[in-house]
Amino acid sequence: MRRTAGQPYSRALNPALMLALLALIATPTAGANGGAIQPWPENPRYWEFQGEPTLLLGGFETASPHAWEPERFIEQLDVLVESGGNYLRCITYARDHWHPDLPTPWRQLDDGRFDLDAWNPIYWERLEGVLEASAERGVVVQIEFWDGQNFQRRWEGEESRERWRRNPMNPENNVNYAAEETTLPANWEPSFENEPHPALLTVPTLNDDPTALVYQERFVREVLDRALDYGNVLFVPKNESWAPQEWSNHWAEFTRRVAAERGRTAYVGDMRFTPDADPVTEHGFDFAELSQSASGASRPSGSDVGQGHFDAIAAEMAKLDSRPAPANSVKQYAAGDEGVERVWRTVFAGQASARFHRPDWGLGLNARAQANIRSLRAVTDAIGVFNVQPHQEAGELLRDREENEAYVMADPGRVYAVFFTGGGEAVELDVSAMEGDVLVRWIDPNTGEWMDGEETHAGPAASLAKPSDGQWVAVVTPTKSGSSR
Repeated sequence: MRRTAGQPYSRALNPALMLALLALIATPTAGANGGAIQPWPENPRYWEFQGEPTLLLGGFETASPHAWEPERFIEQLDVLVESGGNYLRCITYARDHWHPDLPTPWRQLDDGRFDLDAWNPIYWERLEGVLEASAERGVVVQIEFWDGQNFQRRWEGEESRERWRRNPMNPENNVNYAAEETTLPANWEPSFENEPHPALLTVPTLNDDPTALVYQERFVREVLDRALDYGNVLFVPKNESWAPQEWSNHWAEFTRRVAAERGRTAYVGDMRFTPDADPVTEHGFDFAELSQSASGASRPSGSDVGQGHFDAIAAEMAKLDSRPAPANSVKQYAAGDEGVERVWRTVFAGQASARFHRPDWGLGLNARAQANIRSLRAVTDAIGVFNVQPHQEAGELLRDREENEAYVMADPGRVYAVFFTGGGEAVELDVSAMEGDVLVRWIDPNTGEWMDGEETHAGPAASLAKPSDGQWVAVVTPTKSGSSR
């Protein structure tokens, strides 16, 4: 394991975190992979990490945490962990307008141009620090190699031109190749809406540009040489972009080849910008990244909120039925009530991860996001989330349900959880698989506080009405005097 030079990334943990870390070090991890993250063999729709099935929950104020000074990153990382979070996003080659303080990976010369054969040590020290500090705290990092919008923007042509004009891969901005030696132009103007940038077409099955590709592969290999030292990293070739499928396929194959050279296993997913007919697993990917295809701004207006949001997730997950695999969502858009409800719907659909997107497109890791992460962890632990049916399998248990009113996860006869949206009021829950009275416990997801449980004689159905306005979650179990079938 490498150690960072210069600014340290570790600091004293609070006593509870230190005890947890010491217990982790002292306890052998299960599985042949030494506790590294992998699909859970017993239910491959979820992840296994450190020898246990693991639900990934997160939120953060940035998508590229290595853009921050170490102290700021560590402070927020500890807030995430203390809130019950264990999931971090890291776009390695990110948009400079979102992250103006992120050093470039390459050394900048006195004349302002870049040498793509020479690294900027500050960039790599920060990235290594993010990986190490996250591993120490049991946080899974999802790396996305490329942000397509670092090369282009789909709305304004002038901004697309400006981004490329200052990009180190632009032949005018480096000392390694001239425009006539590559398919990458000095100036680029898209000829049609959402045209992929040439920098996203360099692979052999597309524009076949070995001049540019050798530097792109050198960058990704350097990321992998560091990330593969740790067992807490997942890989995605790209953030949202219009790059063809061949672009993602190339980087998945490259990632696995480098991992094999190191004697490691790398799990690679794909984030599609728009829904597609075939599942990503048919292209050889290990997991689906549904942040865009099921719940992003790419969907038609109105179909990515409320019930439409859930239906989109369910449709994308159904594509994985023939070859079960985790479905992640490293970013859930929207602030306010919709931002909260998207994350809960994601979990109640049975996805393997959910994370609040950065501001202003999401809640980040503000106080409300922290409370909801704590509440999600409390509820999913209470119901044993890895052994329940998600809403699309158990939805018939809810009666008198209106659209987007409530969602259920259940192991009928053992436990039920019902999430009420802000617009929900009351439903009837079929508990006929239980015998005797039931215990209903309510938690306010925006505070993380449980109410005292109430015992009720349910009969074949239990009436659930929210204690007050807002979002609520009910957990229903047999009473001590009752039994389950």
